[in-house]
Amino acid sequence: MAQNKQKQTILFMDDEELVQIIAKRVITGLGFDVEIVKNGEEAIAKYQEALANNAPYALAILDLYVNNGMGGVETIKKLLSLNPQITAIVSSGDDYSPIMRNFSQYGFKGALPKPLVLEELSSLLKKFLGPLP
Repeated sequence: MAQNKQKQTILFMDDEELVQIIAKRVITGLGFDVEIVKNGEEAIAKYQEALANNAPYALAILDLYVNNGMGGVETIKKLLSLNPQITAIVSSGDDYSPIMRNFSQYGFKGALPKPLVLEELSSLLKKFLGPLP
């Protein structure tokens, strides 16, 4: 008997178009829906909209630094005020960032280095969302 299970949706924030394209392909390829935003302001608006529609995101992946908008640290503070149980991952190409190394002190549940690697992303999704669809 076929299950009618709704796909989980991941909120992905990054200001680089190439990263957005790669993330969309990888995340949808793993069996999830994805909502791409370019800064924290958009992420917060989409998150509020999803909560209002009773369709919260399963997980959020937030770029640490973005141009022309709110970055990951400011965004997670706002998202935590909307939902203290949010599962959010910080993402950055800055391996030496204290935020990437001590992500839990900032409200994140994990860290995803860039460039994005399929195995690392897949592993994080399994860790927080269970078996992949």
